[in-house]
This record gives sequence, structure tokens and C-alpha cells, in this order.
Amino acid sequence: MGKVKEMAMDNEDKWFDIAGSKIGGCETIAEFMIAMEPHRDLMAHFTDRELDELQCDAWDNFWAEKL
Repeated sequence: MGKVKEMAMDNEDKWFDIAGSKIGGCETIAEFMIAMEPHRDLMAHFTDRELDELQCDAWDNFWAEKL
């Protein structure tokens, strides 16, 4: 695996770890997205639209498990 791909995958793992630690403390998806904005650089290889979809999916999956 190339170094750039490895770095991107490591950054994704970091982003998901951060998302997992923040998502439960947010009351709305908008609040979650705002909380994740400082970590946008970890997902630089995603377009804004792709990242929005990823955050929506993470939100839906998190709360679906709580029902």
C-alpha cells in the first residue's frame, strides 16, 4: 500500500474515533456536524458532499443502535 493511501486510512480511523466520542453528546445532526468541523482536515480526500453523507450515515447508525 502506498504511503499516501496509508495516511488517508489512518486519518479516517482518527476521524471515526473522534466522531464516536462526540456523537452521543450532540442533540442534533447539525450540532454533530459543527462539532466535527475542526477535524475536517483528517478527511481532506473527501468532498464536502461526501463528508456530509458520511456524517449523516454515522448519525443514523449511532442512533439506530440506541432504539
